[in-house]
Amino acid sequence: MKMIVVVADGNGAFQCGLARNPDLYRRDIAKATGTAVVVWAGLPVLSTDAQAMVETLKRKVLPHFVAGPLLQHRLAFVIAMEWTFVGGPLLAAAYYR
Repeated sequence: MKMIVVVADGNGAFQCGLARNPDLYRRDIAKATGTAVVVWAGLPVLSTDAQAMVETLKRKVLPHFVAGPLLQHRLAFVIAMEWTFVGGPLLAAAYYR
């Protein structure tokens, strides 16, 4: 199963994708940009479409934040990611049940 990985690269941009190993994904990005930090990695819940979740992150969540190595410690980022990964899918499952 592939994980959803969000990386802050050396150019100050987000790289978001699916990978079996988040650190190997980070290393590939670091080769191209000089440095990279994994700011989020998680598994999709409740049989949600992982690629659709990546697109949602790129479109709705990541534009509100500045990519950086300490981003995973910002409360607003953690809440936004948890809502996207867990809260939203759980609410949708309960509503459409």
